[in-house]
Amino acid sequence: ESALIEYVHVDDFPGGDFTQNIGNKWNVLVGSGGVSLKSTGGVDIGGSITNIAGQQINVASEYETNISSKKVTIAAEMLTLRNKNNRQVLVDGNLGVNQNVVVGGSMHVEGELSVQHITAPVEIQETEPVIVYSELLKDLLFSVVLIKLEHILTHIHSRTYLLS
Repeated sequence: ESALIEYVHVDDFPGGDFTQNIGNKWNVLVGSGGVSLKSTGGVDIGGSITNIAGQQINVASEYETNISSKKVTIAAEMLTLRNKNNRQVLVDGNLGVNQNVVVGGSMHVEGELSVQHITAPVEIQETEPVIVYSELLKDLLFSVVLIKLEHILTHIHSRTYLLS
C-alpha cells in the first residue's frame, strides 16, 4: 500500500521570488558547516549527467522512494537488501541470478521448479527395531498352492491344511 502524494499548485506568498540566470557556470563553495536546502514544496535537480557523491549518502522518504530508468545498476563490495520489519522482500517480476544463490534458511517454491542438476548430502533413513508378537489360531483352514519345478515341466498342487 502506498500513500497518494501529488504536486499541488500553491499561490505565491508575499516576500517574492529569487531567480538567478547564469550564462555559463554556477559554483558554490561552502565550509564545514555544510549546505541545507529545504523547501515545503517540490525540489527538482536535473542535468544531462547528475552526480551526487559523499562518504555516506542517505536517501529517505516517509512513504515511497522511486527510482525509474531504462537500466539501474547498484554495485558495492557488500550489498544488503532487507525489509525493516524482517518480512519478505518482494521482487515483482522475474529474477535472474548470474552466479550462485545461497539460501540461509528454508525455501518455499509455489510454482514449478526446474533444475539441471541437484547435488545433495547423503541422507540415510533407518527404521527403528521392531519386535512382533503373534500366535497361531486354532481350527483355521487356508489353501496353499505349491509349485514344484522339475526340469522344464511345472506341476501345480493344491492342498488344504488343517492346523490344530
